[in-house]
Amino acid sequence: MIVVIANGNLEAAYVIDSFKEDKHNKIIVINSDKEVAEYLMKHQHVSVYVGNPWRTYALEEAGVYDADLFISLSDNDTDNYVSCILAKKVFNVRKCICVVKNPDNVEIYKKLGIDSVISSTYLLTQNIKTESLEGNLIRSMNLDSNKIVMVEATLLSKYRICNKAIMDIHFPPYANIAYIMRDNEFIIPKGNVILKPRDTLVIACEKADETSLKKYLTQRASAKDLKKNIASQIEKSLVKIKNNEVKEEASLPEGSLETPKVVVGESSSLSEGQKETAPMEKKSEKKKSVAKKRTTTKKQASSASKKKTV
Repeated sequence: MIVVIANGNLEAAYVIDSFKEDKHNKIIVINSDKEVAEYLMKHQHVSVYVGNPWRTYALEEAGVYDADLFISLSDNDTDNYVSCILAKKVFNVRKCICVVKNPDNVEIYKKLGIDSVISSTYLLTQNIKTESLEGNLIRSMNLDSNKIVMVEATLLSKYRICNKAIMDIHFPPYANIAYIMRDNEFIIPKGNVILKPRDTLVIACEKADETSLKKYLTQRASAKDLKKNIASQIEKSLVKIKNNEVKEEASLPEGSLETPKVVVGESSSLSEGQKETAPMEKKSEKKKSVAKKRTTTKKQASSASKKKTV
């Protein structure tokens, strides 16, 4: 690919570096500032044609005929416009890109024939807006000079499309889901994928459809849908519990589920009459032992008194 880089200072060096990574690219550099041209030749190791890129002879001597890409990086918006129009109309350059300082010139230059117009002020404003809306659940980023928008939306359980498969939500035809982010993992948006709460969808659409897409994404589920979601979650939890119980029973050893047997001892073989008389006999034996202890103590006391009298 033949790439022409016209004017610019440090930004020109950066652009040159990015295109030099592909060895198949042929880079033509034109710069009206001799000092910048020397700097680029010394540090970027490229040949630089010194001249004004809005002059026909300069572009002709640099050899920009039938180039694939012409990038104009001048500080003056008008110089960039003239350089691009000259390259496109006279030298048959396929695509022209220029930068502008005034954001109002973006649409004007596009209508006048420039393929892509980039405003650093506009991009800075968009970045500031994005950073200030960091806490919001839905953010957007403009691509291709405000034509295409990438919308990043985090789903909540109250949204209508949540807990449904992509094939069942009738996604609007003007938007495409690029990918789904779930628990720091990328998911390809196939039809059978179920959208869950806290999923982050990255969606591409045109700028004109951005507002309607956001309204579609944030539609709240009806009471019936919420009840269905709750019922389905309960059913899933019950199924999990049953499956766990089945697994636990299957993991137990054989014979562990048998009912315990009652072992009958010798005492249980006594008749009812014997069971009733047994406690009575025990009581009488206790009384006899107590009486014996009393008689022995009396005898000891009497013998002790006799010894004293003697």
